[in-house]
Amino acid sequence: MSTTTTDPELDKLPYFDRALHDEAVELYVQLSPDEYCRQGQLLLNGPSTFERLDACAGVRALGTSRFLYNMEGRGVTAARLFYFVAITEGILMPYMQPMISLAEALGHKGPNKGGKFQELERAKENIGPAMKFLGTHAQPIFTAKAPTLGSRFVHLHTDNLSKFRNAIAHFKFRFECSTISLLSEPSVKALPQGIRDFAFFQMDGLRKLLGFPGTKKPEEEIDYATALVRYEEDLDKPVTKKSRSRTFAQVREILNDMEKVCFSLMFAYPAAGKRKETAGEVKLGDCERCKEGKLVILASAKTAPCPACGETLTIS
Repeated sequence: MSTTTTDPELDKLPYFDRALHDEAVELYVQLSPDEYCRQGQLLLNGPSTFERLDACAGVRALGTSRFLYNMEGRGVTAARLFYFVAITEGILMPYMQPMISLAEALGHKGPNKGGKFQELERAKENIGPAMKFLGTHAQPIFTAKAPTLGSRFVHLHTDNLSKFRNAIAHFKFRFECSTISLLSEPSVKALPQGIRDFAFFQMDGLRKLLGFPGTKKPEEEIDYATALVRYEEDLDKPVTKKSRSRTFAQVREILNDMEKVCFSLMFAYPAAGKRKETAGEVKLGDCERCKEGKLVILASAKTAPCPACGETLTIS
């Protein structure tokens, strides 16, 4: 069940943060063996670490390729926005759950209303309440060994990134752009008329192909430095000029930061499992029959059902 990427290789990844990873490991190893196994069966028998990375690679390439380097337009930004939705829901949400379980086990359950810990229960079901819970009531679990990670969750909550995510997921957003004239560039103006018109024609075709916003005149281009995403945090209201906005540059920063949080947590969970295995608490391995199931079981277990094929395996 271990990944083939070694620690030095992880540090070369642009979406990996060593401090966040190591602090997350320190939290995950505090889980009881039973809880680590329960969470591990869910986390590690979904898409593998590298399957998740492969699925993300195509969208990441849109925003980082040389071909699109100065053309972070609406088509690319829209793809990145939905990528943001995907990794928060598909990676961040499940890897926050062990931390929520740890907080509960340590007595940090949030407010008790009528014998019920409603905020805790909501945190187990939805991403917004989960971010809020880890950014508020669960903060004591981060104080000693994971202060950097703790501060990230505070930021995720206070910056209302869950509402930004919800607005994108429910199509409560729009792009607002202004244009600039390429003829203001001396190098463009100096081109012969025929070459210049052909270049504008090619650019217009490329914009349509990539889903970029159009312009009224062929010599105009979108001013991406001032372009922004306007979105409505209240899903019952329409998007208006009073709705909150973030620039394309801010969206890129949000996504880059979210990637580091998501992928660092994703690599941290199996790393914590190795430590617990060394400590004699759990056993980790692959099903030798189907080669797909990931076994995350107590060290004392003699048999275990494979979560993929269902066969009962004898553990040596």
